[in-house]
Amino acid sequence: MSQKVIARLVLAALAMAITTTCIIPQAALASPVTIRIVNNRQHTNGFTIEKVDEAGKALEGAGFTLYAEDGTTMVLEEQFTELPNARLSFNRLPAGMYVLKETTVSNGYTASQTIWNIEIISDELVMIGNAAGTMRELTSDYRITNTRKSDKIVLPDTGDAWGLALSALLLAVPGCALAYCLMMR
Repeated sequence: MSQKVIARLVLAALAMAITTTCIIPQAALASPVTIRIVNNRQHTNGFTIEKVDEAGKALEGAGFTLYAEDGTTMVLEEQFTELPNARLSFNRLPAGMYVLKETTVSNGYTASQTIWNIEIISDELVMIGNAAGTMRELTSDYRITNTRKSDKIVLPDTGDAWGLALSALLLAVPGCALAYCLMMR
């Protein structure tokens, strides 16, 4: 078997994109030769998030940053959602573990405190979960909902009428004692 035939066999095995073993007959060579071709193609995949409010309306301006598994090493800088659909895609990520954090919130909304764990397993499988470790397969866009900031100012509860009466009594007793001491001089 000529070198050209061997080269064609090798190229054909590579084109099949699978792990393959080619055995060239002994009659073709002085001694048997085994050529093993392994597909070392790196698996990549991605995911898309959709940023919405409580009513399901798209929110623009939300920023997300993708980190390595340690949660501090940045993989992709902050990306922002834009209208009309407020979707944000992270594509061609090598297989591995990642952490997704909301780093900028849409104007007028509260930021999500959730930290999402993302695992790219293969070309066809992406898992998403939370810090509690609950992972599920991501089969479509992942929807993240933000709540609108409240316009109301909430004052702390300072008590009822009995609390007010007790406060007045506690202030009156030392005041009376001080007045008595001054008069007795």
